Amino acid sequence: MLNAVRSMFESQETRDAAARLQHEVAMGKARIRAVEATFPAVEFSPEGHVVRANEAFLDATGYSAEEIMGEHHAMFADPAFVRSRYYKAFWDALNRGERASDKFQLAGKDGREVWLQGAYSPILGADGKVECISFLAVDMTGAERDRRAAEEAGSAKAAEQARVVSALSEGLRNLAAGQLSIRLDEAAAAGHEELRDNFNATAERLQKTIEAVMAAARSISNGADEMSQATDDLSRRTEQQAASLEETAAALEQITATVKKTAQNAREASQIVNTARSAAENGGEIVETAIQAMGQIEQSSKQITDIISVIDEIAFQTNLLALNAGVEAARAGDAGKGFAVVASEVRALAQRSSEAAREIKILIKTSSEHVGSGVRLVGESGEALRDIVSQVVEINSLVTEMAMAAQQQSTGIEEVNTAVSQMDQVTQQNAAMVEESTAAARNLAAETAELADLVSFFSVSSGAGEPLEEAAAAPAKPVLRAVPKAPLRPVVPAARRGAAAAAAVAPAAEDDEDDWQEF
Repeated sequence: MLNAVRSMFESQETRDAAARLQHEVAMGKARIRAVEATFPAVEFSPEGHVVRANEAFLDATGYSAEEIMGEHHAMFADPAFVRSRYYKAFWDALNRGERASDKFQLAGKDGREVWLQGAYSPILGADGKVECISFLAVDMTGAERDRRAAEEAGSAKAAEQARVVSALSEGLRNLAAGQLSIRLDEAAAAGHEELRDNFNATAERLQKTIEAVMAAARSISNGADEMSQATDDLSRRTEQQAASLEETAAALEQITATVKKTAQNAREASQIVNTARSAAENGGEIVETAIQAMGQIEQSSKQITDIISVIDEIAFQTNLLALNAGVEAARAGDAGKGFAVVASEVRALAQRSSEAAREIKILIKTSSEHVGSGVRLVGESGEALRDIVSQVVEINSLVTEMAMAAQQQSTGIEEVNTAVSQMDQVTQQNAAMVEESTAAARNLAAETAELADLVSFFSVSSGAGEPLEEAAAAPAKPVLRAVPKAPLRPVVPAARRGAAAAAAVAPAAEDDEDDWQEF
């Protein structure tokens, strides 16, 4: 009985617990349906394939269930991110049971941009392994578009302000650089138009003021330039004249020294010519003596030839006698054998004497020919020396006349040099006075140039950076500077005029993959 009662109570508790459990399950499903009806939700397999997606998710992405079912999560992600190592690390973390929440950007159908604020939540089975991955989110696409629109509006406003500030800054920079013709021509927003008008009015007023100052400065400068140019020209011409006189004096002095040197050289040349004439005459006498000696040698050679001829005849006769002696010895028989030997030796000696005489005769003949050539050449040398002597005499006469003419030229040039030195002294004194006048004119022009330099910093032309037409048409102004009062220059000594003239003339001749919000 007791057991039956216990069983009855246990069955009632079980039924109550089951009823409560069913009620909770029903409420849980109702909650899930309410959430899924409002928030986009999608489930993926551990490998990343879509296994379920609610209507909110499909509406947000624009896909149908058939289009995404079984497809990989990569279809919603940026292809570059899918190929990176971070995409694989993302799924590895989910498969380890780690949760990922953030605002994610997904790629919807036809390139639609979808922003979802939510979390990827791994769902574990009874064995503790990930069975699926659920993504529940809030659709932030509209809010993201509003945010971007607000940002774009703010950026446009900031850009407009930056443009106005940049234009004003550029205008002020040009004004600081002296470009008074700059104007802000581009229209600005309503809140900045007054600023642009004020800037343009200020620049215009400043331009007109500086134009008036520049016009007055140019008028004064032109007058000062003309006076300064005139005095500069006068000073330059005077300095050139003084330099020319100095150069002329130096040249005359050099000519005087050259003529004196020429006269001295002519006298020395005359002496040398006289010496050469004496030497040539002595040479002629020596040649005559050599000719006579050569004739005597030639005569001696003829006498020697005659003697050699006699020796040659003696040798011939001796040879005949030895031949006859040999014949007689042969007739005598044995008694004449000794005599025959002697005759044979005498004959051999006679033949050698004859041959030697012939060789000597040939050598003497050759020597005689050489002596004859020498005599002829010495005679020709004598004739040449006699011609040289006559020409040296004529040269001596010409050099003497040149020496006398050079002496007369030296005397005349010395007188011209004295006159030019006096002119040089007077011209240098005049040049010093002209320099004083030029210094006074430059001091007057320098004061005007200082005012012109102050206003020349500004550009008041219609085109920025271009000078006024009047300024462009005006002649180029020389650099004006104050010149101290120049003292009278001393007269350059005659020995230093050449260097002084060169120094005076010289100046005139110078003239990222770590961003997880991609999905």
